[in-house]
Amino acid sequence: MILVTSFTFITTFAKAGGFKTSQNELGGEDKIVILFDEAHSQTINSSLMKKALDTINSSENYEVYVNNKPLSFTNLFGVDILIIPNPSNTSTFSSNERLAVENFVTTLNGSLFLLSNPVNLSSPYSGTASSLNSLLQTLEISQLLGFTGGVHTNVIVDPVLVKNEPFSYILVNRSNFRDLTFINEPENVDSLLVYSCSLRGSIPAIVATANLTAYVLNADHEASGANAEPVWLQKHIVGNDTRILLCGSTIMFSDLNVTGTDKSWYETENNGILWKNLIEWLAHKTPIIELEEEDKLPRMDLLIIIISSVMFGITILFRYKIKALEEEPISVVLERMREKKKETIEEKPKIKKKKKKRKRR
Repeated sequence: MILVTSFTFITTFAKAGGFKTSQNELGGEDKIVILFDEAHSQTINSSLMKKALDTINSSENYEVYVNNKPLSFTNLFGVDILIIPNPSNTSTFSSNERLAVENFVTTLNGSLFLLSNPVNLSSPYSGTASSLNSLLQTLEISQLLGFTGGVHTNVIVDPVLVKNEPFSYILVNRSNFRDLTFINEPENVDSLLVYSCSLRGSIPAIVATANLTAYVLNADHEASGANAEPVWLQKHIVGNDTRILLCGSTIMFSDLNVTGTDKSWYETENNGILWKNLIEWLAHKTPIIELEEEDKLPRMDLLIIIISSVMFGITILFRYKIKALEEEPISVVLERMREKKKETIEEKPKIKKKKKKRKRR
């Protein structure tokens, strides 16, 4: 396996074992391998995701590789997490690529992270829905979750809770999350700046929404569909705990600067912390499972040993005292008892009795 400290463009590599089960030569757990795809004309590529990817790659738990070739059975073998950021509107996934991704998820139990972008036809970073949705259709989960739109996505706007104009830069906080794992583990997320398209699907898939004051505009800037609390983050678990995440924004984790500021999207609010939490969930490191209730109870075998030890100690002490009394002459014991009684009497306070006055006749 190739070890990387910076991003390496590769076509194939292998890693022994499956997800979270392979062992290195020293008997420890191997690093989790992440493949970042930029083979589909992504305009937000590894160069514009450098802060986010460097954060992962600098961890002792992960190794990041960048893929610039069509996805295949070969270059997905040995991968634990596959990240596919927003493909261009002109790029599609071939049938072979879709089958390779299906095999990666259903057979190799790999985790999948799909990210789109909000629609902005005047921007090179405008979002696409159809190519990413084709992967979900192949996985037969497109009814449960997916990106809204066709070739183009839409955009969530909120004229009330915004950082600054445009209205599509939305402030959200902890109250917008249905699944608290993503904002509690391993680090707390308090606030985020979101610039996203909306997602569609079932209620159980919802992780985070926009605010009640938010609504959705399509590529023609027309209000689109039901707009109550548009969804921008979804999750799904397939079969044997295979994990899938959908996010309506690649931009919010990028090195691009937020309009009107000198901060990147990744560095704004807690966007960078959320990114790390999402990767930890995909890596099966969260949620952190608490002990089962029966494990929290005291072990009965230890309890019996403790009680027996205490009883044994009391018995030995009692026998020692009896033996000591038996060895003393009776005259010494009686003298000690008299002295004790005398001390008790002397300690009692003296109570003066009031004389009763005799009544005169």
